[in-house]
Amino acid sequence: MVLKNSPIVLIILLLFIVNGCIVYTADNNKFVDFDIVVPATIKIPSDFAYAAVQYNNCNYEANKFNLNFKFNDSIYYDASNYDSIASITYYEIVRNEMRKNAFFDTVVDLGISFPPLNDSLILLSEQQADSLLEANSIDLLFSLDYFVITDYSGIDKYEVKIRSAVVTESVWNIYFNSKDSRFHTIIKRDTLYYEKPGISKRAQLNAIKERPQILAMAARESAEKLVNSILPNWITVDRVMFLSGNLQIKEANKLADNNEWLKAAEIWKSLIESPNKNIAAKCMFNLALACEMNGDLEAAMEWVIKSYYVFEQKNSLHAEICKNYISILAQRKLDFILLNEQLGFENN
Repeated sequence: MVLKNSPIVLIILLLFIVNGCIVYTADNNKFVDFDIVVPATIKIPSDFAYAAVQYNNCNYEANKFNLNFKFNDSIYYDASNYDSIASITYYEIVRNEMRKNAFFDTVVDLGISFPPLNDSLILLSEQQADSLLEANSIDLLFSLDYFVITDYSGIDKYEVKIRSAVVTESVWNIYFNSKDSRFHTIIKRDTLYYEKPGISKRAQLNAIKERPQILAMAARESAEKLVNSILPNWITVDRVMFLSGNLQIKEANKLADNNEWLKAAEIWKSLIESPNKNIAAKCMFNLALACEMNGDLEAAMEWVIKSYYVFEQKNSLHAEICKNYISILAQRKLDFILLNEQLGFENN
C-alpha cells in the first residue's frame, strides 16, 4: 500500500488504533496506549513519489581517529574497521525502512561507493544532481555522505553489569528535483545504551568480542530513528482515562478497553449532567478521549475544556491533566494540517 496516494489513508489517520495496554493505574485514572501518525520533519512535496538512496560515506576507509575504543581505562585497537562495517548496516536499514514506510512509491538503491578518506563532505554539484535525478527518473535523492560510530564500555561494580554507550553521527544530503527546493542537509546524532549482566574476566572478554554486534545493533536502531524522524510514521503515545467507582463509568471504561469507543461515549455522555461534579468532569474528559479516537479533534478540545471548567483550579490535579491534554490536542491539530500537506490532502 502506498501511504500518500491511498484513499484509505485519511481514514487510517482519523481512526487511531488502541493497543489496550494499561501502562499505569492509579485510584482515579489510568494511561492507555495509542498508535498515532506523526508528520515528517522535513518538507517533501506531496507529489514526490520516486526516491533513491546512495552510499557515499567519505569516512569509510580506516580512520586513525576512530580505530581505537575504550573498555574501562584500557584502549584497544580495532583492526577490522568495525565502525565502517556498521555504516553499511546503517545504510541498508535506512533503505529498507524507507521502503517499508511506503511514503514513496519506489525507493531505488543507487549503490555503494567508497570515496577516498576526506576531511570534508563530497557533495554533488547542481548539474551532477540534476543529471542523476533525471537519469534515474527520481524526484529526490538521499545521499549518506558521512557516518561515524564511537563507543565506550565499562564495568558497573554496584549493579554487576557491563555498560556500553554508542554514539552514531551521520550526515545525509537530500537533492530535490524541484525549482522551489533544491537541497537539504540532515545531521543526526544518536546516543544508545546497552548493558549486560556480569563483570567477571570472562564476561569482560566476551563483551569485547561482542563489540561488533553492539555496533551493528546501534547502527540498526539509529537507522530506524532516522527514518521515523524524516518521514510520516506511527508512534505509540499514552492518554489519560478517568476511572470511577460509579457502575456506569466502569461499564463505559470496559467498553473503551475493548475498543468500543462509541458505545462507551454514549454512557459517558448520559452522565455529563450528573449532580456529582466528579462524575460529570470525568465523563466530559473521557468524551474528549473518545472524540480524539474518532478523529474529531475539535470536539475533543471542546469536551476537555468543559471538563476543566467544572473545577478550574480548585482541583489542581484535574486542572493539570486537562491543561496537558489541551496542549496535546493543539499540537495534534497542527500535525494534522502538516500531514494533510505531506500526503497531498486538502485542509478544511
